Amino acid sequence: LCGIVGAMLAAGLDSFDAAVLSAFLHAKAGLFLGEKTGTDGLLASQIADELPYCINALRKKFQRTGFEGMS
Repeated sequence: LCGIVGAMLAAGLDSFDAAVLSAFLHAKAGLFLGEKTGTDGLLASQIADELPYCINALRKKFQRTGFEGMS
């Protein structure tokens, strides 16, 4: 989770937005991964590997709704 926050801060988000978005993405990655593999024995590296898929899904959702902030 700290790595995600750091990446969001480096991307220019303020600290609150970085924390909120990072927590959301971390949770969503866990849910996506849990649907694929089950929730027992998940590793942090597996959550990290799932993040690009979560970010892309979020980006696609915002593109469909017309929100430009995730482009």
